[in-house]
Amino acid sequence: MKLKFKGLMSNQFFMIKKAWKFSKMFFICRFLIALLNGVMPALNALFSKLLIEQLLGKSWDGALMIILIIVGASYVKGQVVLLLNRKIGLIGDLYRNALLFDIQAKIVTLDYAVLFSPKTLKTKELATQAVQRNVATGFLDATFAAISSGVSIVSLGVVLSIVSKWVYVVMAVLTVTKIITICLDKRAQYRNRLELTEVNREISYYMTMLVDENYANDMRMYSISDWVIAKYKKTVDKSLKLARRLQNKMTANGSIRHAIGTIELGLYYVFLAIRMVFFGLSVADFTMVLTALTTFSSQVTGIAGNIITLAENSIYIEAFRELMETENTIAVDGKGCNADEIPETVNIYRLDKACFKYPGSENYVLSNVNLEIEKNKFYVIVGENGEGKTTLCKLICRLYDVSDGSIMYNGVDLRSIDYRSYRNRIGIVFQDYKYYALSIAENVAMNDYRDTEEVRAKIYDALCNAGLKEKIDGLPNGIDTKLGRIFDENGVLLSGGELQKLALARVLFKDQPIVILDEPSSALDAFAEDELIQAFNRTLKGKTIFYISHRLSVAKYADSVIFLHNHTVEAVGSHDELLASCDNYSKMYHAQAKHYVK
Repeated sequence: MKLKFKGLMSNQFFMIKKAWKFSKMFFICRFLIALLNGVMPALNALFSKLLIEQLLGKSWDGALMIILIIVGASYVKGQVVLLLNRKIGLIGDLYRNALLFDIQAKIVTLDYAVLFSPKTLKTKELATQAVQRNVATGFLDATFAAISSGVSIVSLGVVLSIVSKWVYVVMAVLTVTKIITICLDKRAQYRNRLELTEVNREISYYMTMLVDENYANDMRMYSISDWVIAKYKKTVDKSLKLARRLQNKMTANGSIRHAIGTIELGLYYVFLAIRMVFFGLSVADFTMVLTALTTFSSQVTGIAGNIITLAENSIYIEAFRELMETENTIAVDGKGCNADEIPETVNIYRLDKACFKYPGSENYVLSNVNLEIEKNKFYVIVGENGEGKTTLCKLICRLYDVSDGSIMYNGVDLRSIDYRSYRNRIGIVFQDYKYYALSIAENVAMNDYRDTEEVRAKIYDALCNAGLKEKIDGLPNGIDTKLGRIFDENGVLLSGGELQKLALARVLFKDQPIVILDEPSSALDAFAEDELIQAFNRTLKGKTIFYISHRLSVAKYADSVIFLHNHTVEAVGSHDELLASCDNYSKMYHAQAKHYVK
């Protein structure tokens, strides 16, 4: 929680620039309110003096004029603040959403190697908390509150220029004591927050168990809802005890501050009474100085509290800022040559002693992989779970770079190629393919969607070639039908096999020369799997295809099978060749086949 003053100021300027960039009106309104709130205490003290002077002089006209000025200033200030707050209210929620969107937009652009490093994961969590817990917006609130208090202190200092320096000494001692109690409150709140983190996570988990459909059957069949509710109540009681302990500490510190404030007020009265009786202080000056002193003291305490709040929350702002400034190593625009300009060779890929381990891990997922891939061939990548099949394809996609060794694309190291132009040459169907609550046409064309006859015809052809012609023709709105029912109650719900065909249609529409199919049939039955494989064979001829599977039934369709064992490529060849030459492949095949044949 320690943060240097330089870092605190730097984080303040960062958030101020963020607010200014988001909306200049939002920033200006907040700043004007801070100025108004800062100047008014000094004006109130001055007006009170002027009013009493007019009253003591029995000047009704002068007193009435001062009263009108006081009322008018108060009304104008109130109306101005009301209008400014109205503008802030309209923009405030949008600002918070904009900060949260900034985090999500940054995360989706980060390299996997950067995003999933332990450091970035921690930074992301703190940055998200900064927005979700309103720390980021509260940081800005505390900044403007400190500005307001600063303006008040300066303006009140002018009014208090007639006060003895010893009053400031007494005020400083008492204020420091109050600040110490504020620090004790903040420390207690911080410790309480740390203790509550685990408790709240447990509470959230039990609440999820009660409503999550994944637990619904157990809840009813085993009648465990009462057991879960009891655990929930026990955890809530623990949370309440922690809350009471914090409240007791804060109440005790609050009592100390109240006592100090009372003593402080008494000392001010004594000081001013002495000045009035023995040194000729006027009644008007008595009133003005008393008002100014009490306000000055509260403003000093307030600005100290705001600075403590800023320092406390600055660690979250630091994380938000660090996340926004995190740089990629792969997804860097303009870095490397254009993939489209590289002449194709017979061996489109060559892996030389390629090794890879995930961020934060000491264990290699892939080790010493040597492999050559010919263009326009159909490769099936097989192996037991955890052998690195999907990881190999992530390296080919350049979602990660190899830890050691190299991957060459048409004779050029992947790390020397512009990532965007290279990835645009790859079409991929993921195992857990996700559809979007948009039209079928938009799900196929994605960012290339245009409402033109040419694009729509291309989308329809891709859907037909993927085996969805009958389905699309049977829909009232055809390719304009919404998927899911989030936005349209008449939206269509597709089966698992149909969703995989939709994913294939997206690949066909993009028409990239390299296609990766990451266990696309893992959730399908035997008939749906066979139909999907036939669709792949029919529509993807003439492309370089990688088909990841833990089932060996698809291996017979491959030009070549890549068999992973012990985190490396143990054998490459046709299905029949590997059955005859690779014992581990043969054992795996027969272990699966025995369930279907005698």
